[in-house]
Amino acid sequence: MSRKKPINLTLPGPIRRPPSIIIDSIQKNLDTDDHEKKKREEREQQEERLRSQLTMQSKLGKYGEFNDSMFELDRELGAGNGGSVERVVHKETGTIMARKLIHLDTNEEVFKKILLELNILKDCNHKRVVAFYGSYQYQRSQIRICMEYMDGGSLDKVITRFGKLHESIIGAVAAAVVEGMTYIKKEHDIIHRDIKPSNILCSTQGDIKLCDFGVSGQLVNSIVQSFVGTRSYMSPERIIADHQYGVSSDIWSLGLSLMELGYGTHPFPRLKPDEIEELMRLPEGTPAPQRAVHVDFIDILADRVENDAPKLSSEFFGPDCCEFIDACLRKEPDNRPSLDSLSNFNFVKHYGETITVQTIATYVKKSLNGE
Repeated sequence: MSRKKPINLTLPGPIRRPPSIIIDSIQKNLDTDDHEKKKREEREQQEERLRSQLTMQSKLGKYGEFNDSMFELDRELGAGNGGSVERVVHKETGTIMARKLIHLDTNEEVFKKILLELNILKDCNHKRVVAFYGSYQYQRSQIRICMEYMDGGSLDKVITRFGKLHESIIGAVAAAVVEGMTYIKKEHDIIHRDIKPSNILCSTQGDIKLCDFGVSGQLVNSIVQSFVGTRSYMSPERIIADHQYGVSSDIWSLGLSLMELGYGTHPFPRLKPDEIEELMRLPEGTPAPQRAVHVDFIDILADRVENDAPKLSSEFFGPDCCEFIDACLRKEPDNRPSLDSLSNFNFVKHYGETITVQTIATYVKKSLNGE
């Protein structure tokens, strides 16, 4: 009887970072045949979840335009300068949703345009895109957006709870985000315009999905003008002149977001070598210390214009990981990879194929449980 070939989970490289206990414990017993079968089953399960979402969207449409009376508030999920996110229940169907409350200082005409533009999201149905249920205006200063509830939350919250992510999980995130970016661009001619960890959501079922992409230019512009947090992920060309914007700007933001997941903290202001060393020494599951820094728009502008592009530390990350992130962060947009070519990088292909949905699900559950 022939021996089964074990699945190769790691890429070569001089990594000083310790291996992940979580990943090793889940995937070490999967041989090649088991792994391929597992991936097929997981794809079928994701497709079934997507079909269920489409059925729910159709069912919700029978109740007419959304308004506040249709929902029961469960709890607040998070809040920031721009508004908050709540967990709500649609009374008639019992559907659990995330409702995003966005405060805007604009006129009635702009509100109507934003709501009209947001309706396009109902046609964006993909396993890497958070389902959109509907939106409505609340009073005179707020847009409320109802979408699929992802119980693992956003990836910025994951690293706040759990610390830096293992390189293999970062690779799986990269593969998922590239797949989502490719879908919205090719199928709907939409550029995300706001790639960052808080707009990448995960679930305890192991799904990784994009949310809050720029179908509404009016809404994106209103948010960007208000919040430095969004600007800190902007590419050099966009920070200098916002109208000079294309997919390549999203690719920059993806690279910076992945770097943040790898370090467990935002890499701006730029991390010094000794700070990186300290972050990499933290045990798995340990959040990074809070950085007591103040960042304003002028700081971001000066960094993008005057400094070379940030580079991932090759001392703690493998060459394929560094190659991908460094390529995304090339200063000149024409020198960055195209959207089509991103999925061909070995870093994306390898971890997109080898890391199972079950592994991601376990990682998310560990972060929620504080283990």
